[in-house]
Amino acid sequence: MAAPLDGEQIEYVREFFSSQTAELLFGQLEGGVINDWANCQDANERENLWRMLQAILLLKFSLRDAAAMKRLTERAQERRIYQS
Repeated sequence: MAAPLDGEQIEYVREFFSSQTAELLFGQLEGGVINDWANCQDANERENLWRMLQAILLLKFSLRDAAAMKRLTERAQERRIYQS
C-alpha cells in the first residue's frame, strides 16, 4: 500500500484541484470520453468508455476530497488512541 499523503502534499493537491487548470483538464477528459461514448456503435467499447468515465470521476472526487479524508483519518486514529 502506498504511504499516505502528508499535509504539504494534500495542500498541493487542494490548490491544484481548486485551480482553473484542473477544471479545464477534467472538463476536457470527461467531455472527450462522453463524446466518444455517445458516438460509439460497439457495445463493448461503449462499456469500456463508461468505465473510463467512472474512473475519471472517481479520481476527480478523490482529489477533491483528499484534505477532508485525511482529517477524518487523523480523527479516527486519535479516537482509537484515546479509547485504548
